[in-house]
Amino acid sequence: MCKTIEKISIIIPAYNQEKYIERCILSAINQTQPAFEIIVVNDGSTDNTQKIIDGYKDKIRIITQKNSGVSSARNKAIENAEGEWILLLDSDDELFHEHIEYVMPRLKESNCQFTYVNSIVEKDGVIVRTGEEDEQHQVRDLLSIYKSPYIAISGIVIEKKLLMDIGGFDTSLNTAEDTDVTLKLMGHTNILHIHKNLIKIQWRNDSLSRRLDTYKDELYVYHKFNKNEVLFCKENKKTVNKVRSRSYREWGDVYLFKGENIQAIKKILISLFFTFEIKTLLLLIKACIPSFLKDHYKKNSVVTNVIIKTKND
Repeated sequence: MCKTIEKISIIIPAYNQEKYIERCILSAINQTQPAFEIIVVNDGSTDNTQKIIDGYKDKIRIITQKNSGVSSARNKAIENAEGEWILLLDSDDELFHEHIEYVMPRLKESNCQFTYVNSIVEKDGVIVRTGEEDEQHQVRDLLSIYKSPYIAISGIVIEKKLLMDIGGFDTSLNTAEDTDVTLKLMGHTNILHIHKNLIKIQWRNDSLSRRLDTYKDELYVYHKFNKNEVLFCKENKKTVNKVRSRSYREWGDVYLFKGENIQAIKKILISLFFTFEIKTLLLLIKACIPSFLKDHYKKNSVVTNVIIKTKND
């Protein structure tokens, strides 16, 4: 493996990623400051992922396992990593070539043990979102992360010892495993947010069923954290309730989009119980309008618009 100033292990879990895995690996190999090692875990792929990975066996470490999920694959690589730092990279994403060279000096200066960067989001080869860039890199504390824990797991750098101390990723979670890890890490270190686009992320179209699971898992993660951090919750009761309210409101919004109004109403009412907000009340009113009335309104709106347009013509 290449020698580098910092012992960094880049970890890439891969499952059926023949379309993206090669450019992902190349982005890890072609760093201006080389990684100590690159570990790719083939998580039981059934396409050509293994064949593509094998083409780089002289430059990467390869671990193969039966399909056990991304958290299991990450944990396996973390346990086997020889680096002092872990850089997590999803197999359909790409690091900018200067990622390690730019991140590590700033991470060391901050005295944090965990950092994440801004990203460019791409869908079908088209950039759909670009993070804002400046030199005002931000050290975020527990309260800041609790309010908004949504950090792209791809591209983050964490001290390996810290990841091992918290037990790695929770393999029982189907979603929200990134939120779980982030909140657990906050008991040990602040997080450095580097305001520079250093990774390209592929847009992921999560299914509605997965989105529903996300809110269920997210609430479980927060409940577990709240149970262990009683003093924090007592001191920040308003924030804790607002976060709960947000999760239930967004959960209800997904049910409403699916047309399951009864389930939507249940979740929105729980949201209002924790924190009253006008936007939540408006969502509840929307959920209470019967579908046939919505269809009737749409139909009449179309007819009215046609009449008005005809008269104007």
